[in-house]
Amino acid sequence: YRPQRMTQWTETMSGYANVAAAEAGWVRPWKHAPLQVDVDFHFRRTSSNVKADQFKATRPDIDNLLKSAFDSLTRAGVIWDDGQIAVTTVRKLIDEKWQGVVVTVEEISDDTSIA
Repeated sequence: YRPQRMTQWTETMSGYANVAAAEAGWVRPWKHAPLQVDVDFHFRRTSSNVKADQFKATRPDIDNLLKSAFDSLTRAGVIWDDGQIAVTTVRKLIDEKWQGVVVTVEEISDDTSIA
């Protein structure tokens, strides 16, 4: 099940990912290359998270957000398939100034240090 709002968000994020990848000169890695993807979701403070300091502990669920982010990367052609993602970090943050998502994609090589 995927709510309509998440489907729309995935399509929008796909467009932004495509533009950002082009601007960064990103070349889609080999089809079977393992990838590390780090994702920070930034949310505005609301009445439901007014007491939270840095992290958002209310809906939307982090797994649904992450799946939509991965689907967006695939749809935009940034990665071949989300099965390539071998390492990920994800955070839901409260941000007083900005709302959005920051995604970093790196190919994991033999000399990559995994934090």
